[in-house]
Amino acid sequence: MYRIKCGFTLFFLSCWLCQIPGQCEKDLVLTSQAAIDDFSLNHATCDTIYGDLTIEGEDVVSLAALITIKAISGTLKINECHGLISLAGLDNLSYLGGSLIIVLNTNLLSLQGLNQIRSIGDHLRIEGNRLLKGIHDLENLEVIGKDLRLVLNDSLRDFSGLNKIKKIGWSIDLDKNFSLINFRGLDNLEEIGQNLYIYRQYALQDLKGLQNLSRIGGEMDIAENTVLSNLDALASLESIEDCLYIFGNEALTSIDGLTSLATLGNTITVIRNPLLNQCNVFGLCDYLENPPGSVSIWENGELCSTIAGFTESCSVTGLVRESINIGLDMYPNPTSDYLNLTGRDGTFYNLLISGPSGHRLMIDTFYAKKMIDLSEFQPGLYFIQVDNGLGM
Repeated sequence: MYRIKCGFTLFFLSCWLCQIPGQCEKDLVLTSQAAIDDFSLNHATCDTIYGDLTIEGEDVVSLAALITIKAISGTLKINECHGLISLAGLDNLSYLGGSLIIVLNTNLLSLQGLNQIRSIGDHLRIEGNRLLKGIHDLENLEVIGKDLRLVLNDSLRDFSGLNKIKKIGWSIDLDKNFSLINFRGLDNLEEIGQNLYIYRQYALQDLKGLQNLSRIGGEMDIAENTVLSNLDALASLESIEDCLYIFGNEALTSIDGLTSLATLGNTITVIRNPLLNQCNVFGLCDYLENPPGSVSIWENGELCSTIAGFTESCSVTGLVRESINIGLDMYPNPTSDYLNLTGRDGTFYNLLISGPSGHRLMIDTFYAKKMIDLSEFQPGLYFIQVDNGLGM
């Protein structure tokens, strides 16, 4: 009798707990505006969803009833909600243990409502939102644990809003964001754990915003970006630990921005970039002497269609001027022997040449003009600083 009574009591208690108003459900799916509105009635005290939250439905126009949600342990997916123009209603959400997936919301204009999110444990995927103009409402986001994937967002122009991101855990994957012009907003990004894929960004003019990126843990692919002219913003990039693939960029004239590259782990492919004639990438000199993987270089501009075109830079010396505003000309640059400095008549100048690590190689003074013999310098990149006591 005792066992039966105890069992009955536990069963009754369990059922009573199931009926507590506001109890959060696991893996909640809301497929209509009515279902969203009912959430505020049936889950009035719910602030944490232990699982996934999926929102979809063509009649969904407002997420206001979800205002109590502060955390989702799994994934938030907002899919084919064609009536949504913003995500207002999710204003208290600050934590996502899984992914944030926003796909095929044809009238979505902004991510307003996601301003408090600080961490995304897995992927940030924004795909097929053709009117979405920006992601600046992610201004407090500090962590993307895995991939950042942006595909077919026709109106997206840059990455403003991701200024607090210093590392992408896995990859950045971009394809056919037809209005994207640069990477502004990722200015503090220093590391990508796996790959950087930049495909078919037809308005992408340059890579400004990636100037602090120093390491890519996998491969870097830059392909079929029709107006991209240079890679200058990658001047801080020191390591690509897998392949380098540059293909079919019709307006690309220079890859000299890769001059700091010291590590390339596998194959290099630079093909079908018809205007590419500047490939003085000092960082590739050691790699091309004894490549660990295959090398494919062809159908670029005349000067960069062979391995010899790339390795020519290994036999010349390049110098970088540090903000010279004192009427001084320096030529030729790069050079393999002599460097000419021509200043103003009647003016004395102080000269300092230093190596990449900052060590001083030459200190001198000269009057108006000077020719410097650099033929004894090892090939590489050097810095020249000149001042006249009034400016530099």
